[in-house]
Amino acid sequence: MEGIENVKVPPENTNGLENKVRAYLSEKTGLNLGEGKAGNDGVELSIKGTGKTVDDLIKVAKPGRATKGRTIQYELSGGFSEAMNDFHSLGPKITKDTPDLKVGILKDGRTVIVRKRSSDGRPTLEIQDGKKRIKFRY
Repeated sequence: MEGIENVKVPPENTNGLENKVRAYLSEKTGLNLGEGKAGNDGVELSIKGTGKTVDDLIKVAKPGRATKGRTIQYELSGGFSEAMNDFHSLGPKITKDTPDLKVGILKDGRTVIVRKRSSDGRPTLEIQDGKKRIKFRY
């Protein structure tokens, strides 16, 4: 089911269809209800089982260059496409979306940013928690 990110169920009165769709998708296709809005916006569905956490990324990353400040750096392979995949797998609510930069908010309130090119020239996935930063260089 690659390529499916969001599916909207129409908001009109569906006489229980929404619950049937939810049950069917959960059981048969691995999709589950996301945090979409009901009512006029419909119900968003998202992919289940593809989610990663920041800790999951840290476990597979190599330690990067040490910094003097509040930033911890890690290295991962794969370039910008893998950085984008990791960004989306964290399940952020996207607040800015351009071809070279995406910004989102994670469920725990941290900000996640993916950049095509960072200060050192490599694609970067950055997690911001107040003044603390975790950067994954690809």
